Amino acid sequence: MKKEQRKKIFMGRQAEKWQEQLWKKLLYRLSQTRSKEAVEYILTKLLSNHEKRILLKRLAVMTLIKSRRSYREISEILWLSPNTVSMIKKNFFDSTLQHVSYYASRKKNIRLGSKHSSSDLSFNNSVLVEIIDGFF
Repeated sequence: MKKEQRKKIFMGRQAEKWQEQLWKKLLYRLSQTRSKEAVEYILTKLLSNHEKRILLKRLAVMTLIKSRRSYREISEILWLSPNTVSMIKKNFFDSTLQHVSYYASRKKNIRLGSKHSSSDLSFNNSVLVEIIDGFF
């Protein structure tokens, strides 16, 4: 491997490490914020309208799954494909993976279905239950 290629790999790893540290710092700061207005201000400044819509659709998918709606019903309500609904659910419950789109999972031949046990798919074990409860 050429020196230039090694340098790019090293810089990529450094960037990933830096991003992870920054993410943890953001989460810590948000957890220490006592005012809803301050959290809203921070998120409004950080997220574009498009990013907010994506986040809200993911939350809506999980809320509708919790209310026992079918993938087809959810896809019709939110204008998403059933495959997208499935991938959101799989990403939500698989703690070993970062978010992966349906397209990316097929492109990389990621097989998520075999990694889940029935206990992994329980809403009772999910940290986001508190967030999802009460959305609809």
